[in-house]
Amino acid sequence: LLIAEVALSVVLLVSAGLTVRTFLVLQHTNSGVSAEHVLLVGVPLPAKKYTTLEQRNLFTQQLLERVSSLPAVQGASVGAPFGGPQTTYRIVGQPATEQRRLTVSLVGADHLRTFGIALRAGRMFDASDVLRGDRVALVNETAARLWPAGESPIGSRMRLGVLEQVPPGILADKTRDPEVTIIGIVADTRNA
Repeated sequence: LLIAEVALSVVLLVSAGLTVRTFLVLQHTNSGVSAEHVLLVGVPLPAKKYTTLEQRNLFTQQLLERVSSLPAVQGASVGAPFGGPQTTYRIVGQPATEQRRLTVSLVGADHLRTFGIALRAGRMFDASDVLRGDRVALVNETAARLWPAGESPIGSRMRLGVLEQVPPGILADKTRDPEVTIIGIVADTRNA
């Protein structure tokens, strides 16, 4: 019994030590996001009340104006900033291969500035892109390596499976092709 207790104590001590070590390493890991003085708030929009893109845009615009006018607020954005739906994709103009997947984050025009994410090439979203429901996208540095070496993804198009499954009016006009135009490359961030 004494040997079993000592063995169990050693296992627990080693496990606790590894947990603390992992925690300390994670505390010093660069996430690529400036999280100091950032507040995330969930604001679900009932689909029955906000049925059109215009209604959702108006609500979002009014919310961002009110939040931005608060004292000490330096930036405000909307979206799902840390990961979102996984989707299949295909780069237009490249041969179709096996089904590949990537994670899509749906964010507002000021998202990158609000979270301190660096733009590496191209341009950021702007408010007119969002209000019109343009199908434009930014890819991170890892996703930019999906294109052949030496080829820039900026200006190319990517077909996203998630846009084929969207009900009409949710993100943009469903009658358009489920493709996005890449407008910029941003720094990698950690989603978890």
